[in-house]
Amino acid sequence: VGKQAYCDQVKMAWADDPKERTTPQWRALLAFAEGWQRPSLKLTGDQVMAAGVPAGPQVGAVLKEVEEWWIDADFLDDPLSIAERLKAVAQAFS
Repeated sequence: VGKQAYCDQVKMAWADDPKERTTPQWRALLAFAEGWQRPSLKLTGDQVMAAGVPAGPQVGAVLKEVEEWWIDADFLDDPLSIAERLKAVAQAFS
């Protein structure tokens, strides 16, 4: 939903919470949002083509499939695992 929308939703829920003892938890949720950075898959179309996928729509399809795997893997930050997945997907598209 994005950082601002998340913070707005937290503040609205906090405003509806009648228990003062939960204030530290609400503040922690807001602090979490402030420090959060959107994960970014470090994979380019050039890398996909270097893996053997010809230029064209298949490059986007491979990127999409690898990205879906990456999201399911909880935004894995392991270049070797991403490269291995790219190889497997690229072979399937060959």
